Amino acid sequence: MARRIPLNFGKSEDLKCLEGIENFDIPTADGLTEVCYAAKVATQSFFIPWRVYVDDYVFAIDGS
Repeated sequence: MARRIPLNFGKSEDLKCLEGIENFDIPTADGLTEVCYAAKVATQSFFIPWRVYVDDYVFAIDGS
């Protein structure tokens, strides 16, 4: 049986918590929330990924 290869178009973004930087807590309306310093990794695709780069650095809720 032939294996299907997913074809991707456009831009996708993922958050990756940076290793070596300790997570910290910030106060919110629901109590303390654990946050990490993360890289926003963007992937641009036209059939296959042709460009992967760090678009920005942001604070993210841990586990994102």
